[in-house]
Amino acid sequence: MRLSLEGIVAPILLPLILCGCTGHRTDVDRDPFSKQVPRRHHLVELDEEWLYVLDPDSGLDIINVFNSASPTFFERVAGTDGEVIEMFLDHYRMYVMYDSSRAECVELPDLDPSWTHHTWTEFAIIAHVPDEPLLASRFCLPGQYMESAKQGDFLYVLTQFGDESLLLSIDVSDPFAPVIVDVEHEVRGSLGAQLHLARDALFVAVDAGGMALIRYFDVSDDDGAVVRRGEIEVSKNYLSPVFMDHHMGHLSVVVDKGGGSSLHLVDVRDPDHLVIAGSREFIASGEMLWDAVFEDDIVFITTYSQYPGDHLDNLWIISREDATYPSHLSNITIPSWSHGFTLVGSQLIAIGRGEHAGSAAVSLYNVVDLEDPEWVDTELFGHAAGPTGWYLDVRGVGVMQRGELADLPLIVVPYTRFLWDGYECIPERHFQLLDARWTSLHVRGDWTPLERHGRTEEVVQVGNKVYAISDVSVTTLGMMDRDAPQEHVMLTLGGDAADGCGQVRHNLLDVRDEVVSFFDLGCSVAGPGRASSGSRLLLAALLAVMAWLRRRRR
Repeated sequence: MRLSLEGIVAPILLPLILCGCTGHRTDVDRDPFSKQVPRRHHLVELDEEWLYVLDPDSGLDIINVFNSASPTFFERVAGTDGEVIEMFLDHYRMYVMYDSSRAECVELPDLDPSWTHHTWTEFAIIAHVPDEPLLASRFCLPGQYMESAKQGDFLYVLTQFGDESLLLSIDVSDPFAPVIVDVEHEVRGSLGAQLHLARDALFVAVDAGGMALIRYFDVSDDDGAVVRRGEIEVSKNYLSPVFMDHHMGHLSVVVDKGGGSSLHLVDVRDPDHLVIAGSREFIASGEMLWDAVFEDDIVFITTYSQYPGDHLDNLWIISREDATYPSHLSNITIPSWSHGFTLVGSQLIAIGRGEHAGSAAVSLYNVVDLEDPEWVDTELFGHAAGPTGWYLDVRGVGVMQRGELADLPLIVVPYTRFLWDGYECIPERHFQLLDARWTSLHVRGDWTPLERHGRTEEVVQVGNKVYAISDVSVTTLGMMDRDAPQEHVMLTLGGDAADGCGQVRHNLLDVRDEVVSFFDLGCSVAGPGRASSGSRLLLAALLAVMAWLRRRRR
């Protein structure tokens, strides 16, 4: 029997085209090694009577929320265009960082000429003074942004620059004239750098070929000097994330390594001689590390199976009270893929996705006894049926505490469904409300704005009101009836509504800050039953190859 090349190529490629690009929606892979996770479109901060909503396209919208029932638009500050990376709010000043390739980008004085580089991190300081907010300064730092932290009058920024990285200490006490006061060169291990700022100490972890190299920098100097002290290496998988937290003279370090995850407690009381005081290794053998959250003496570690059929996660509860012997208290099996959780008193609320990524999932646990946690309830909603898809940014989920709103905690999960009108995809905003009762979760109303088009971003509590923030508006919701929230005031923001369903941004970001997008990226602009332009090109290329093979055989 003779086999032609086209007879081999076609059976391989055609199923990929037909199955992968006919409107069928798939889930974004959970791959902590690639860290292919979108940045936030908006950044939101709440400070007493002011709400700040930063849109990379239109600038910073400032809203007065002194009367939570009747917010008023105060001012818009333009000039912050770019892919937003980070925003700090401190004493009515906004410190904004974003990627930049602008030729007119202004460098800070006293930069080393050898640092000239094609990649820049652009930086803006917006001063919100009582009479008028204004763009105080705007400048660039060399290299690709990696991490940042702020303490007092100093901003510490880590950028990757060629085969090394730079740790810059910037005095921002005068927002109109920021100054670089010190620079440390990280020659070894410039990949995957992460920062953790404790009081007067800055810990930098970089990937050094299967090891996490952790360096201690003293930042106690009143003039902003950065002094390198001791360092230590911890074994881990290449380019896997490192989670750090300083507690009681020890740095807790959670890493993923062969055979499971590990928690190391590094004694940093002598900054020049860092030593591991105790470790707990082989946590969740055979599973991948997803997240680590630190709460007083407790470390919560989330792991997941590498096998697609195992649609559940494990949450491991570890005590670090004894730094020489961190002990495993218990673990919880979460019946969904978890993407974050919140502790509300003795209740743990896990947010994720269920039904093989086909819906949102909220699970409730009783953790009065950390050695014997109890599953209470799980609710699924926002189902993506048929050709529709949906989008959930877990960072925008609001968990409203007991108090001004009601006796029961309120969970508000913003998500966006993608609806099809012919071959046009239309994003539709939703806000799902749930009560966290002692014995169950109770699904309440699924509120959709009157102006429903656009993408849902975030929920925040302001007084006794819930503010629903999208890419185009801020809407206040009354919660007298949780089954039917009342829309009170809607303020229009400066940004544009999402144009179709291809606006979900897929850029590099740390895996802990996660957006869940449930539609196939290669086919996101195609209608149901119709291949996208990329798919059509692939099909055309395949047919051209087959035609060439036929002509050649003749």
